[in-house]
Amino acid sequence: VLSYRVQLTRVKDGHVSTYEAGSDVQFGVEGLDPKSDYTVRVCAVRMVTNDDGDQVAMVGTLSPCTQLNTLAKQGQTASVTAATKVESVKGGVKEPHRTDQQWAVIILCGFTLFAVVVAMIIQQVISLSS
Repeated sequence: VLSYRVQLTRVKDGHVSTYEAGSDVQFGVEGLDPKSDYTVRVCAVRMVTNDDGDQVAMVGTLSPCTQLNTLAKQGQTASVTAATKVESVKGGVKEPHRTDQQWAVIILCGFTLFAVVVAMIIQQVISLSS
């Protein structure tokens, strides 16, 4: 059985709350402070049976931190979804994470551009030497 554990940390005082999210990839938290910053981390928890027949939780490593800001109104629900775009904060600048497929397209475009430029240079060298 695979489930998820959500760790929510309030940035201003470092208060950490841990929630068992179950097997659903979407999870909502109510009662957050308005206009506050939180960091969220998620890990997978798999229940396995050991040699003695007891259920044991195998907890995976926590994901990188994702920062969220709550709205000004109270009573709003902040939700964390697996499909949400993950952003990391480095030096105060938000930088989106790229998937392997996105990096492959970027590298392919770079090599294609490089090949076209080299072909044009070679064509110019050949035409000048003729």
